[in-house]
Amino acid sequence: MKFEVQNGTRVGTVEWRSPGDVALEMDDPKEREWFRQYFAREDSFLTGSVGEPEMSEPVRGDASEKAFAHATFRLAAHHYTVRQVEEADDRRRSFAS
Repeated sequence: MKFEVQNGTRVGTVEWRSPGDVALEMDDPKEREWFRQYFAREDSFLTGSVGEPEMSEPVRGDASEKAFAHATFRLAAHHYTVRQVEEADDRRRSFAS
């Protein structure tokens, strides 16, 4: 699962490979370090049905594909936008290089 990340300009890509392994393709070392720490951090969130909210167990953003997707979409709170990169998009980009 791979996403392109922007904050007005393209920041780079983040890709979940396996538990604890998120590939970060970014030119800026400070951005790369921020994202490394962001996905390694444990977080919890509200779950449950309407009227019966529950807190989830703390989970790292790199623990599973589902946790990674959830953490990636929460980047909006940090003024980032994300777009899932499809395999075809990735192949086109590599041919253009």
